[in-house]
Amino acid sequence: MITLLALLLAAPQGVDSLGSDSLEAPPHVMVVWIDDVGRRDWDDCELPKLHRLEASGLSFSRAYANPYCSPTRFTAQFGVYGFRRGIVRPIRDIEAVAIPEGELTSLGQVFKDEGFATLQAGKWHLSSAPTMGADEFLRAPNLFGYDDALAWSRGNLALDGGVGHFEWMRYDNGVKSKETTYSATAIVDSARAWWRETSGPKFANVCFNTPHVPHEAPPRNLLPPDHPTPVTDREKYESALLALGTELERLLEVVDLTKTFVFVISDNGTPGSVARVDNREKGSIYEGGIHVPMFVLGPGIAPGTDERLVHTVDLQATLIELLGFEHVAPSDGVSFASSLSPEISSTPERDWVYCERGRPNGPRPFKKWFRTIRHKDGYKLTVREVRGEIVEELWLLPNENEPVIDAKKSAELRAIMDAVTD
Repeated sequence: MITLLALLLAAPQGVDSLGSDSLEAPPHVMVVWIDDVGRRDWDDCELPKLHRLEASGLSFSRAYANPYCSPTRFTAQFGVYGFRRGIVRPIRDIEAVAIPEGELTSLGQVFKDEGFATLQAGKWHLSSAPTMGADEFLRAPNLFGYDDALAWSRGNLALDGGVGHFEWMRYDNGVKSKETTYSATAIVDSARAWWRETSGPKFANVCFNTPHVPHEAPPRNLLPPDHPTPVTDREKYESALLALGTELERLLEVVDLTKTFVFVISDNGTPGSVARVDNREKGSIYEGGIHVPMFVLGPGIAPGTDERLVHTVDLQATLIELLGFEHVAPSDGVSFASSLSPEISSTPERDWVYCERGRPNGPRPFKKWFRTIRHKDGYKLTVREVRGEIVEELWLLPNENEPVIDAKKSAELRAIMDAVTD
């Protein structure tokens, strides 16, 4: 088996293509989620292990997500925008938010229907206990196509009777228990064991809670030997990312990267409490809240950078085309599979991406609804709607300090937005 070390050593030459004889069975797929890091912090922080992994694969320099967790994870799981099912902010237990079983096809169900064994490990944050009922909630990911749901959590680890990354409530195929192992370590332990013990084609959705609040210093053994003890929240945040690099490398030790596609993505930008730019990060529709790191490793993936616009809503459509599945891709996603395999003819690239946040969750109209269209030419329209009052601003990236005046461009982007959301 060719593992991470071998791939890193051989990275400049790449590996066999998707259509080669070396792939005797359908390739496996693993999607890895990082919780709360924007592209700016990803690039600016000293993260040798994570950056080395990114450099060994194909990095998407213009990848986008929604500015909050649940809406992003919803787009990736179901391939449609969150507003279509009333998910525009993090799901809370007091909210009656439901994703009806069978109404939309989840990523897990797509793979299960194609004969793959399926795993959800780590943070889920797509279900509401009051809506589903206590018994069904214990098995929430299982209801959406995941054969096994291990070490998963409903959302923020400091909720649900937990304290943080060292004391949290985990769910394992319907069983709830207290976990005192560091969250990233426990998630990797479960995902590694499942991956090694499961035969046949496999799909795993591995969702780290790291480096989400509460900001805590990770175990020393996950940090470089000479790393200083983190004191401030910002230092703890950066050290958690370093620890994540260690755990991600450990996870990939059991993955044969000549037969497995691995997608690594962040769900939104850096939290404002530790961000370097106030009010322009997680929760905002500025670039700091929605522009995220994303890279792909696997068969046929040569090191490099792809500058096409991509969005988390594209993930399901991309995997369906990449693996040649029979499923019909959801309408909101645009496949970028042609960037990942020479066997796939070039498909039209996105001209724009759409991102949003709002409140409350539920059917429209939302009391607050902030939306943006980011065009590939660098123009970006933001529309902030609060109780019927609307503020529109046009920006020319990378400048988000001074709006620009261009009535024609504003009308063009507003027409795109209206076509998406009407």
